[in-house]
Amino acid sequence: MFVSKEQELFTAGIIITKIYNVSSVYKINIKNDNELVNYWSDRLVRASEHYNHSEEIKKTKYSCGNYQGIKKESLHQYNEHIEPVHTYTLILANAGNIITLVAVAPQGEWYEYQPIFDAAILSLDLK
Repeated sequence: MFVSKEQELFTAGIIITKIYNVSSVYKINIKNDNELVNYWSDRLVRASEHYNHSEEIKKTKYSCGNYQGIKKESLHQYNEHIEPVHTYTLILANAGNIITLVAVAPQGEWYEYQPIFDAAILSLDLK
């Protein structure tokens, strides 16, 4: 991947986060896991409003073990000087806990990373 002076650095990879008892931590009134997934998805949409361009490519229901939620594939560009990034975002909830997985790579190299990201997602073993 070519890194321009405007860009300086780009990292491709996956980050996984688990937050226990989200309603208490964030002081929100969430009635069920479906609402929790929707709430978290809305937070991410609001965050993407800072991008120059943000486009949802695909959104599907996803489950893993006792966790249920969504998997989104998106394209984002912060500004015209930085290469767009392609992302997977997995948002899963169970019993008020949430797990998010975000996989990101430059759009021009997505085809190289996508099989690795797919394998990582399929390897999740959530109870």
